[in-house]
Amino acid sequence: KGAGSSNATAARRESVLLLRSGANGTMAPNLNGEYKLSQTPHGNDTQRKFPAQYRDYPGSVHYFDIYSPIIKTLYSQVFWQGLDPVPIPEDIVRRFDGKGMAVVGFEIDQVRRTPQGDVPVPISVTYNHHFESTMVGKHATME
Repeated sequence: KGAGSSNATAARRESVLLLRSGANGTMAPNLNGEYKLSQTPHGNDTQRKFPAQYRDYPGSVHYFDIYSPIIKTLYSQVFWQGLDPVPIPEDIVRRFDGKGMAVVGFEIDQVRRTPQGDVPVPISVTYNHHFESTMVGKHATME
C-alpha cells in the first residue's frame, strides 16, 4: 500500500516491518550492511573471527523474510503496541519440524510495499528504535 498524500499536513504513513532471519547458503547481502562487532572483554580480533556478512558464515546460512501487518500512523504519532502474530513460512516450519534451528542473525527494515516492489522507509520518516520479536517452537506456550 502507498504512503498516502504527501501534500497533506497530516499525511498517513503506512509501512510494514520486513524481518529477515538467517536460519537456512545465501549469497544475498545483509539488509543493513556489514556488522560491526564490539570487542568482548579480554577478547582478541573479534571482527576478524566472526563474519560481518551472513554469506561468510561457516557452513552457510539461508534466510527467510516475514512481513508484519501494516502499521498506519500520522506524522509525529507514537505507535507503541503489539502486532498480530505472523507465521514463519511453511517450508521453514516443515524443514525444522522436530529439530533445532539456530538463528544466527535477525534484521529488520521498514518498507512500503508497492506494485514495483518494496521501498525502504527513511529513518527521517518513521523512526523505529524499539522493536521486539518472539519466535517459539510448536510445543512452546507464552504466558
